[in-house]
Amino acid sequence: MIPLIIAGSFLISTILSVRIERESKSKWLGMLTAFCSNAFILTSAWKLYGLDDETRMFGIDFQGRNALLLSIPILTWLLFMLLSYIRKRTSRR
Repeated sequence: MIPLIIAGSFLISTILSVRIERESKSKWLGMLTAFCSNAFILTSAWKLYGLDDETRMFGIDFQGRNALLLSIPILTWLLFMLLSYIRKRTSRR
């Protein structure tokens, strides 16, 4: 379930950041959108995992829950690389 949440967050933040970067023509606004959307989605998922009583009682999936928070900088870095590639590609045309 956690890899699915991470992949969904990457997909949603990619779509949002590319759309905002193309509409506003601002690289920094696209990057800020990528970071904020990743942080919001993954932090929300992390908090929702904390509400599950079974995981708290038995200690199941504690590392996976932490993987959500650790993936925020990794996904943001990947999106920064993707946005710079898109920026270079659109400037050639």
